[in-house]
Amino acid sequence: MSLSRAAVFPFVQAQPIVLEMVCFGVAIRLSIPRVLHPLNLQAMLPPDARLRPPEHCDAEFGLEVVQSAAGKPERVVVLKGSRPLSGALSVEDGLRTLSKRVQLYIAQHSRDAVFVHAGVVVRNGQAVVIPGPSHAGKTTLVASLVEAGATYFSDEFAVIGKDGNIRAFPVQLGMRRPDGERDYFIPKTAALAGSTASPSVVLFANYRSGSVWSPARLRPAVAVLQTMCNAVGARTHPELVLNTIQRLALRTVAYAGERGNAVQVCDWLANSATA
Repeated sequence: MSLSRAAVFPFVQAQPIVLEMVCFGVAIRLSIPRVLHPLNLQAMLPPDARLRPPEHCDAEFGLEVVQSAAGKPERVVVLKGSRPLSGALSVEDGLRTLSKRVQLYIAQHSRDAVFVHAGVVVRNGQAVVIPGPSHAGKTTLVASLVEAGATYFSDEFAVIGKDGNIRAFPVQLGMRRPDGERDYFIPKTAALAGSTASPSVVLFANYRSGSVWSPARLRPAVAVLQTMCNAVGARTHPELVLNTIQRLALRTVAYAGERGNAVQVCDWLANSATA
């Protein structure tokens, strides 16, 4: 750090807060400027993370303050090691971006579980897995199912353990507002991190305005292929991912279709013998 930079941001020279954790077998070290310590840093940790010094470190992430006013940080940059992963962000956006980057790294490198981009809720003790990319309508459908009485498991990843059960990964739901921004919150019915549920149904329910939900049941082989398209670690651990998703397909029934209003799917699940 240059002298001029230290003169402008003298507080960044203080020793940072270092959080060391292990989550699904991946060891992470976080470095947070001490000036941010009044914030709720616990909320940004990955679900089910265990705070303890790991035997080794797989990756280091952190934040760097790059703009302040009246001694308070205003803009931060997200780092992996010393490499910037973002431009200058507000503190709130920086913490959220850091959290998402750490979650994604764990999803890519875990050998203890397989992560699939999906929403997950639990109904009648069994998990409903809703794979799909961003903008496919997962969050709206998950929120509607939770409002209808389901237990919230995840809005970001379906975490499939080696035993084939789904592990709760209750990150904040991010509901889009009409202005394009998001409101973030944890539903009151969220399961505790580390909770498990047996999977029963996999739904590929892409949103399309005006559509009527009339799903087709998928053969297991087709369900495997579609789920693989949403698997995070398919390139880093292809054999583990494929074997795990094949087991998921054999334990569940899978349906695909386009939906309009999320209530259609909620009603269908409520009346479906397979769900």
